[in-house]
Formats: sequence, C-alpha cells, structure tokens
Amino acid sequence: MTEANYEEKPIPKNVLELLMVYGERHHLYEDEYLRFFNSDVVQKLTNILDESILGEFKENSKAYLVYTNDSKEVISTGFFY
Repeated sequence: MTEANYEEKPIPKNVLELLMVYGERHHLYEDEYLRFFNSDVVQKLTNILDESILGEFKENSKAYLVYTNDSKEVISTGFFY
C-alpha cells in the first residue's frame, strides 16, 4: 500500500480572522461555506497588512476554512496546493 504524502499544519488565528473578513465566500452545502484568499485579496492584503503579520499571512495565503452559516462552528481547515 502506498502512503500518501501530506503535511498537517495549523492555521494561525490571525490568518483565520483574515479569512472570515476578507476571504472569498462560496456556498458548499445547506449551511456550510468555504472561505479562501483569491489572488485579488492576496494582493490587497499584501499592500495593507502591517509588517508584524505580513510574513505569517504570506506563509498561509493558500489557507481555506469551511464553517457553518452562523459562523459558530469550524468544520475544516486546510491549505490548497
């Protein structure tokens, strides 16, 4: 059996907060949504973020978040590669 290669890496809280504010939102299922940073948002945030968080954002700019409609429950997080 071949083992899959993957990396588990937590998404920093600052980046999760940026996803909820600036991330592009897509409806997935009845009450689930996906948020991620599209290229326009990445460019915008690169220009406006303070240096103290910019590096962390750039390292995690391919992050995504799946959450419930009421934003009370995170279902999944990860990274697009």
